[in-house]
Parts: sequence; structure tokens; C-alpha cells
Amino acid sequence: MSSSPKSRKRGRYHHGDLPRALVDAALDLVQEQGVAALTLREVARRVEVTHAAPYRHFKDKSALLAAVAEEGFKRLSTRLGDARREASTSETLAATGVAYLRFAVQHPAHYRVMFGTESETGRSATLEAAATDVIVELRALCAEGSGRDDTEASEEATALWAQWHGLALLHLGGWLELQPPAPSPKLLTEALDATPSTPPPTGRELTAPPSKNAEQASPATDPASSSPTESSAPTPLDGPDHSGSDHSDSTLDVSNSDETGPHENFR
Repeated sequence: MSSSPKSRKRGRYHHGDLPRALVDAALDLVQEQGVAALTLREVARRVEVTHAAPYRHFKDKSALLAAVAEEGFKRLSTRLGDARREASTSETLAATGVAYLRFAVQHPAHYRVMFGTESETGRSATLEAAATDVIVELRALCAEGSGRDDTEASEEATALWAQWHGLALLHLGGWLELQPPAPSPKLLTEALDATPSTPPPTGRELTAPPSKNAEQASPATDPASSSPTESSAPTPLDGPDHSGSDHSDSTLDVSNSDETGPHENFR
């Protein structure tokens, strides 16, 4: 007598597939309903095992979230490596940056779990090793064809990661829209140009959020007391004056649209 699909599924999990099934189910649940909805009981129900079965592999919710984060870092490092190897030499850096941001945009819930922004992600040696693989990919990116030593490559890789992670968090927080047209390579690479003698990026790609009470909160300004220099100086978020210029590079293309562009081959 043949076994039912359900019994066959249970048998397969008992032969070593259960941890993977639990992580996949947890990831699906987080993406659908958020971390708050994640429980080992619900994950067990989705995988069709007993409520006690997940505890043989994960002691609690935090441990399961750590495994979800670990899987995210593995997927991210794979994407970065693929982008680095497939792009033309002149566009490798920008292509890798697009791959990083596209991952964050396409998998926001997973990305938040990876970096512990939900405050419930635990730490493990395997999680830290998976996260290290990301910096290894970025270090290789910075070292390729540049003649930089390991220390320089590591420092530049850290600067790139900080910049791209910051852009991703700005998008996820609703402060920066990542969408067509094509990304500006300068935005993705200028962290490498920031040295003690070079001012940091001015934030020209950003727009200050509007304030509902901006006019009421702003004190009246006496024209006679303000010098031309003070009244015309841009704020850090203003950036240079683009009056009459094309603003087509003010956003990043991390979509999978059918439109062609400089980074068509990075999708």
C-alpha cells in the first residue's frame, strides 16, 4: 500500500530536510506577515510536523530567525559574486551596487531580519560566517585590477558596504525612492573617494522631507541682517543647484522592468 503525500513528506523531513523546510517556511511567513507573526508553532503547522519538532533544531524563535538571516547573507553574497563576475570591467562596481540594492528592495522583510532591525535576531558562528562572505565579495571587488593591498581593499569594502546599506535603509524607511531611471554610478561608488581631505557626499540625491509646520516654525528673517552668502548657502540636503538641468539621475533603478539601460545586463 502506497503512503500518502503527507506521510511521504514527514518521512523526508525525518531524513534531514526539516531544518531547511523550517527556514523556508519561516521566511515565507516573515515576508507575508512580518516578524511579529512568526512562531515555531505556526512554522510547524505550515511544514506539517508536530509542534515539538522544530525545537529539535532551533531552541527558540530567535534561533530560527538567525537561520533565516544566515540564509539571506548567503543569497546576497551569491548575487554580489554573480554581478561582479558577469559585468564588464568598467561597470563592475556599479553593477555590484545595483545587485546589492535590488536584493534589499525585492526582499525588505528578509533584509531587516538579516541586519537585526527587528531586534529579535540572535547571533551564531554560522550567521557571522555568512555575513563575512559579503565583505569577502566586496573586498575582492575593490582589489580586482586596482593593485590595492589587503588593508586598503578591506577599508574600501567597508566603506562601500556602509554606503549601500545606508541607501537600502533609507529606501526601506521611506526616505529615498529607489526606482527608474538607471542608477548613477557616482552615487554607488563615491564612498571610495571620501578621504579626510575630501568632503563627504552632500546628499544631492536626497530631498529633505516636507514639514507640515515649516512656515509656522521658521522665525521671521530680517533681510537687512542676512548677508547674501548666508541666505544663498545650500543646506547639506539641498546639494548643488540643478535649475534647468535634467534630474534623471536622482533615483536608482533597482527594478526588474523591461526597459533597457546601462545596467540591463545586471538583472
